[in-house]
Amino acid sequence: AEQALGLVARAARIVGGRGEGGRVLLQTRAPEHEVCRAALLGDPERVAVVEDERREMLGFPPHLALAEVGDQAGEAFVAALTESAPPGVQVQGPVDGAWRVKAPDHQVLCDALAAVHRPSGRLRLSVDPLR
Repeated sequence: AEQALGLVARAARIVGGRGEGGRVLLQTRAPEHEVCRAALLGDPERVAVVEDERREMLGFPPHLALAEVGDQAGEAFVAALTESAPPGVQVQGPVDGAWRVKAPDHQVLCDALAAVHRPSGRLRLSVDPLR
């Protein structure tokens, strides 16, 4: 939702304001969606509130800590992490060659990741990935 609103705002900046004759047309099946309402009313806070509630319900940052593990050594790393993970640490995946690691906070996440022996090979570890 945040990304969609950003694209709408960018389009609005490109075409110019209403006073300059600028218009943005949103084609949608959901005209009451928070992005459409926020764009129409010029109120991005609407999207932020709904997105925060959604992230809390689904268990995503900032309501918990998230890491993404991938690359050649990712599978071995995740296998070792799964064996030694403290309570509250969840491993999900793989999806497209990457695993998600969720923890109640960054301290628990970082401690769990640091406790795992690094396998040989290339390892990609991203804490709080953008997407």
